[in-house]
Amino acid sequence: MSNINKFFLITIIITASFSSVYAQGTAGDKAKYETRFIVDMPTAGMLPNNYYSVTGYVYPMGGIMIAADFGIWNFVNAGLSFSGNNIVGDADVTWQNLPGINIKARALDEKVYLPALTFGFSSQGSSNYMGDNRFKTHSPGFFMALSKNFLWDLGNLAFHTGLNYSLEPKPEYSSPNVYFGAEQSIGDYFAVNGEFNLQLDEQENGFYSKRGLFNLSLRGSIANGITAEIKLRDLFNHARYSEGPERIIALEVIKVLK
Repeated sequence: MSNINKFFLITIIITASFSSVYAQGTAGDKAKYETRFIVDMPTAGMLPNNYYSVTGYVYPMGGIMIAADFGIWNFVNAGLSFSGNNIVGDADVTWQNLPGINIKARALDEKVYLPALTFGFSSQGSSNYMGDNRFKTHSPGFFMALSKNFLWDLGNLAFHTGLNYSLEPKPEYSSPNVYFGAEQSIGDYFAVNGEFNLQLDEQENGFYSKRGLFNLSLRGSIANGITAEIKLRDLFNHARYSEGPERIIALEVIKVLK
């Protein structure tokens, strides 16, 4: 069995051991809250009014990121995030240069024949901060996201797509970018997500050998408002400085403000 398969198996066993009738997070048919990210890129999902989320991510290179988001109204979310490399380990800690700013506003709620529509801005890139004003994956920057959910024999299936314009690429490589993905529930408390980021704003033969970033994630609702996640990033192994898919662990907590 490969290391990736072992990693998934261990994650499933651990998450399943915690799942119960009270496990209502952002994954599965009994999810209580909307999915706000496909894997890395934003969906049209929102936090409810007067709720907040705190999410911790563990990256390679001893990296850790903490993100906090708030439901200001039912149609506006805002938050901050910050990360550093070598927080776990014995090397010198390096921080991203500025906190990530995340703002999202919903323009249209989902209808029977229409997807939900949001507009927003996020300056938080994905995975490690690499210096020179970039993360391993550029932040979304300004974005528009569409999401539509369907119920079928295998549970809830959601499709997501978006258009974004990041402020991080050098001017000669700046370009509108497109991403899309899907989420399929697995029973009451699990979901698998797939995402493809076209990376139209990436320099060819630069940080990546080829454009196109394919990511997967497995999420499990382990308690009321708590969701655990394992991400597998860059399954095509296009990053020049990577020996294989990147593994990231995340834990999200959603609570109501009192």
